[in-house]
Amino acid sequence: MKRFLVRCWGRLRTETVLGFLVATVFWVGVLGWQAAYAPTDAEKQKCYQAAEKEHYKAEECKTLWERTTSDPVAFFTLWLVIFTGGLTVSTVLLWLAGEKQARHARRAAAAQSRDMQASIVAARDANTLTRDIFVADQRPWLLWKIPPTVEMTKNGGHLHIKIDGSLTNIGKTPARNISYFAKFYVPGKNEPAINQGIAYFFEHMAEPTSFALATVLPSEKLAIRFGPTGPKISDLPQDIGFTLWLAFHARYEFAVGEQKIADIGTIYMVQPIGKTTIAFKAADIADSMTVALVEFPGVRRVT
Repeated sequence: MKRFLVRCWGRLRTETVLGFLVATVFWVGVLGWQAAYAPTDAEKQKCYQAAEKEHYKAEECKTLWERTTSDPVAFFTLWLVIFTGGLTVSTVLLWLAGEKQARHARRAAAAQSRDMQASIVAARDANTLTRDIFVADQRPWLLWKIPPTVEMTKNGGHLHIKIDGSLTNIGKTPARNISYFAKFYVPGKNEPAINQGIAYFFEHMAEPTSFALATVLPSEKLAIRFGPTGPKISDLPQDIGFTLWLAFHARYEFAVGEQKIADIGTIYMVQPIGKTTIAFKAADIADSMTVALVEFPGVRRVT
């Protein structure tokens, strides 16, 4: 029984409970007021005798309920009051229900707006990811190859290095307007060698390309040959050892959806062969000698 009452109570709407409460209070007030002012049986009998003796109407001896139910106009007025009260209560309950629905609609609209914004962001991110995957799959990718040993010479008061290498397009679309360079340098006293090489990458990327240097089709290999000029021999330290570095960089263009610029690059340590140190001394540099190119770890650039 208890569970049944709890289940029934849970199904009742707030407006229904409030309506019953208002109606109960109303009728308790009416019945209480009637009971407080209704004459007793002795008073009614005395009133009837006086009315018969004085020859006036006995309506005043009746209770409010008796006068109301016996007079059609009063009876109609009573029901009009009841229905008016019911209409008032219904109007209030209807307003409360409408306000509740409006609050619910506002909350639902706000939640729907948030969900829609989240869906838009998720769709945009998914579209961007799909496009990036498509571009990465269809674009060109250049693979460079530089021999591990090269020839270094003295020429015109500078150090020179000769490199014969290749660029291979391992992607699916042509790599166009390829340009490449190499910087052969001795790092400054207070500047790390790696930072100086990376700065050369950005300098090359910022240079405008006004003409096409080369275009490499998919699976095609392009032979590259260059001989960067290094530091002046007279500027090399004479009493202490120094290190030599080579920064290699290439940039190219491709069009997958839109025109883009990509680049590759790395930094090599130029080391003497057959020595226990990576540093050179000015007195040990011959007019022509074979040196090793060792890629410095962690600086390879591929975009």
